[in-house]
Order: sequence, then structure tokens, then C-alpha cells
Amino acid sequence: MEYQSPKLAADIIASNFNGKPEDALVLDVACGPGQLPKLMNKHGFKHFVGIDCSKEMIKLATETGLYEELKEILLGPNPLPFKAGMFDVVAMISALQPNYVPLSILTELYQVTKPGGLICVSKTNHTSDNNKSTVAVEKELQSLEDKGFGFA
Repeated sequence: MEYQSPKLAADIIASNFNGKPEDALVLDVACGPGQLPKLMNKHGFKHFVGIDCSKEMIKLATETGLYEELKEILLGPNPLPFKAGMFDVVAMISALQPNYVPLSILTELYQVTKPGGLICVSKTNHTSDNNKSTVAVEKELQSLEDKGFGFA
């Protein structure tokens, strides 16, 4: 079966984004080889910034020719190197998983998203964690909601 998360994310983002796709600045967190921009480009999105912790993934993402900027960044130890409210759309697809990306990154994603912007996050479904990661994600999202972050 083909990996469907990037396509599903691109479709969800395109159908829920209220601005002009061609003007939107998109942050692709844990961008991997650049699958998401290829799919979002079909929906009219043109401006992408990507970050990943892997030099090899950054190299592959560069080869797409779709990113205006790519950075090798290990999420967690250091804050995201972007100004608050910089991005219209922030996406992190299938990267939120145990021992890979810390849940604290969710707060940072909100911080770099413009007011009224869109954040799309999906986690990898590991059956071996017995839903521990799902419970942890839900707890972190509730914490964010308690701090005043809104969810649609």
C-alpha cells in the first residue's frame, strides 16, 4: 500500500486554508524527501520552507526544487529558528512519534504560525506503544487548549 499521509494532509490543508494558496508561506516540519510540497503545489501552494534532522532528507528535498529554504534542524533541543507568526501554514506529517519529535514542539508550531493560520499535524501509528503516544498527544493538546490555543 502506498504511503497516504502526505496526500491526505495536502488535501486537508487545501480544503481548510482560507487564504490564497499562491501567497501562503508553508513550513514543512520533518520534511523528509519533500513529498508534501509536491502535492500541495497541485493545489496552488508555491512557497515552502522545510526543516529536517537528516542531511540525506534535506538533499532529497532540495532535488524537488520546490523549497525556498531548507534547514537541517534537530527538533527539541533548540527552538525553531523562525519569527513568531511567520507562516500561513505549518505541517508536520507522520513525525510526531515516541523518541523522535518531542511533544513540546507543538507549542513552537503555534508560535511560528500567523494568527488565523493553519497547522496540520499527524502522528505515526505505532501499534507497539499501546496508544501511549496517542494519550500523550491528547494530553499535550489539552494543555495547549488550557493555555488559550484554539482548535477547529
